[in-house]
Amino acid sequence: TTTTAVVIVILCLRIPCPSRPAPLVTPAHTHASMSSTAAAARSSDSNGSSISNMPQSDDERFAPHAVLKRLEPFTVSRTSTALVELAKSVAVYVAAFAMGSSLLFGGTSWTLFCASIGLLFLIKMRLFVQFHDMGHNSFFPSIKWNRYFGHVIGSLTNTPFDSWRGPHSTHHIHLA
Repeated sequence: TTTTAVVIVILCLRIPCPSRPAPLVTPAHTHASMSSTAAAARSSDSNGSSISNMPQSDDERFAPHAVLKRLEPFTVSRTSTALVELAKSVAVYVAAFAMGSSLLFGGTSWTLFCASIGLLFLIKMRLFVQFHDMGHNSFFPSIKWNRYFGHVIGSLTNTPFDSWRGPHSTHHIHLA
C-alpha cells in the first residue's frame, strides 16, 4: 500500500488543472537593452494597442494596473477548477495518511514514516487555505457548496466551520 500511496501523491501533484490560465512569464529586459525596432514594436502594434508579451521593465511589470490584469483570471471561482483542486488535495491527504499508517503498523522505514507526517502537515495547510476560501464563500461560486465542503474539509483540518467562520469574519472587519 505504500507504493500505491506514493504513486497517488505523485499523480495528484502532476495533474493539470482545467480552466487555469498559463502563468505570465516575461523576461526582465529593459527598453535600453532592446533595439530601436523592438522598442517601436513593443510600444504599439498596427492597431495602436499596446503589446504585452514583449519584454517589460520591472516598473511596468509591477505597476498596480499590470498586476491586477495578471490576477484577473483568478478573481472568478469556477466549480470545475475548485473540484479538481479539492480532489487533488484530498487524494494526497488520504494517500499520505495511508502511507503513514501502513509504515507505523508493520513498516520498517521510520524515514518514510516521518516523510509521510511532513506531507500530511503540508497537505493540511493546503486544505486549510481551501477551507479559508470556503469560509469567505470564494472557493466555489455557490454558497451552498462552500458551506457543505467547508464542513467536510473542516473535519480534516480539525476546525469546525461555523465556529471558525464568525470570529474570522470579525477579524477581517476589524483588521482587514
